[in-house]
This record gives sequence, C-alpha cells and structure tokens, in this order.
Amino acid sequence: MKRYFIIETLEQLKAISDPLRIRLLTMLISQAATGKQLGDQLQIAASKIHYHLHELEDNGFIKVEYTEEKNGIIQKFYRAIAIDYEVSEELLPSIQFDPSLIQEVMANQLRIALSRVYETSEQFFSIDPSGNHVNDQPLIHGIWEINAKKEDLLAWHKKYMSVMHELSLLDSQNEIQNGDRRDENTGTEKCFFMTSVGFLSDVPQIPVDNASAEQADTQHVHHTKDDTTIILEATPSDSRDES
Repeated sequence: MKRYFIIETLEQLKAISDPLRIRLLTMLISQAATGKQLGDQLQIAASKIHYHLHELEDNGFIKVEYTEEKNGIIQKFYRAIAIDYEVSEELLPSIQFDPSLIQEVMANQLRIALSRVYETSEQFFSIDPSGNHVNDQPLIHGIWEINAKKEDLLAWHKKYMSVMHELSLLDSQNEIQNGDRRDENTGTEKCFFMTSVGFLSDVPQIPVDNASAEQADTQHVHHTKDDTTIILEATPSDSRDES
C-alpha cells in the first residue's frame, strides 16, 4: 500500500465526494474486504456497496487485492491504494475558480477525518483527568471562532504553515525508519493523523459572556508533563450548538 495517493482529476475529486465512499475507503485502508463483508458491517445492501466500490475502483482509489472461491462464486477482496489522499498542485488552480469545489474538498477532508476517528482504536484517545496523555499519545482536538483583523490572521497563517512544514519534515525524516511506526502489541503500522480546516465565515456567532470564555481558557487548555504538547478541547462556548 502506498503512503499517498494524489487526486489528479475533477472526476476523481467528484467520485470521492460521497460520504459512503469515504467510509468504505477508510475501512479498506485498515484491511481488505468483500462488498458483502462491508455491507454486513454497515448494514447496507450489498448491491449498493458494490456500486460504490466500482466507482472507487474505476477512479483508482481501491483495487482487488486477491480473490477467493466460495461455493463456486469468486469473491473479490478490495483494498485501498494508499493511506493518505491529497489533491495535486496542478488541479488546485482549476478548483480555485469554482468555490463550490473548494468547499467540497474541505468537506471531504472532514469526512475522511470523521471516518478515521471511528476506525482508529480507542487506546489512542485516552487522557487522564488532569489532561495528560495516557501512554504519551499526542492528541489534538478543538473548535475555535476567532475575532481578529484580517492582516493579523494572514500573519498568523504564515506562522501556522511554517509549523505544518516542520511536521511534514518529521515524516520525511522517519521514512527510512518505518519500523518505528509499528504498534508494539498488534504490529500494525501507525501514523499521526491530522486535518485542519479554517476559513473566514459570514455565519453569525452566538454571543458568549466573558465569564464563560474565561472558564473555557482555564479549564480546557492542558499541557503534558514535558510541556511539549497541548490538548485544546472544545470549549463550553461550542456547546451552543446543542441548544
């Protein structure tokens, strides 16, 4: 399985825009499976699953890894082509002329992240009451709404992209030492998964009183013991969606 798959055409981008296909692709990253097996897990008719599998296969996202004969029927076991999926730099300019496609790219990133969260073992989401990571697992989660000047946001954006470049360099440095990514117990490959989506929004914010904001700042920012990682939890202000 390749580490990256580059989405090079609008047809591929549209093919991966379906939430069910994202879910199927994520499941097939973990292990090979037949359409019936996937249908049984998702409680969806096999005919519908096979339709989406064919779309994914036709656009290069999955392949038949092997076949088995059972009761005279050839079963196809599908597997994802790669672990991570990125849009090619050549495709980006054409997307930029269509804001709806950019929205779809961002939505797809969130769908992939959601599927990855549910497919990943619970052991990687453990923290103790003080906010420290259990077994030193790096964990980041949060939702923020920031009121700031556009020029200040652009300056911060440059810093953020610089930090993300540092993160990508860690990946490059560890390509040779792939064995370090193996889980000690299961032997399966592991990597740090992260997605980020940020944009200016014209959706009105619901006012939050200062007391709630201060409480969020004091209760929901935790440092690890070695002070190298910060967990940012969703603050009480985010619970407004529930009301």
